[in-house]
Amino acid sequence: MKRFLTLTLLALSLVRADLATCAEARRVTLSYSAISMTWFPVKVAVDKGFFRNEGLEPQLIQMNGNVATVALANGHIDFSLNISPVLNGAMQGLGTKLVAALNSRPFFSLVVRPEITSPADLKGKVFAVSSFGNTQAILTEKHLQHFGLKKGEYQLLAMGATPARVAALENNIAKAA
Repeated sequence: MKRFLTLTLLALSLVRADLATCAEARRVTLSYSAISMTWFPVKVAVDKGFFRNEGLEPQLIQMNGNVATVALANGHIDFSLNISPVLNGAMQGLGTKLVAALNSRPFFSLVVRPEITSPADLKGKVFAVSSFGNTQAILTEKHLQHFGLKKGEYQLLAMGATPARVAALENNIAKAA
């Protein structure tokens, strides 16, 4: 009887272990707006299997912030790695919430031509941002206003991801030379 009990317990533990390994990981969909340092920690966590170790199967999808806001609100994605969709959704009463931040400050830089030497030189200039209403555009405006510029004294131009903005900058530099 003791041997039967031991074999039964062993069999049950093997079945339980087999069920645990066969249990399907919970799929989690995360959006990111651009390939950048902002989402790099999550990409590393995916590649290292940290999500898998916690029973999650992450799916990373690149989408613009305005699309991510709607996708979050409708439940088509679980998380956004960009703060803009979360904040915009919350401000619009869509029930989105900030649950974590990956960095304490933005990784953006304001890049200007060499002849611009003071904030006053920024008046009347056009600034390329990835898209309207995203974190980058909001912070660019706040930065320009911090320098004393008012809306209407500058223009934002939605240019898409970083490669498009860099190409536009290089093109303008080449024309000026």
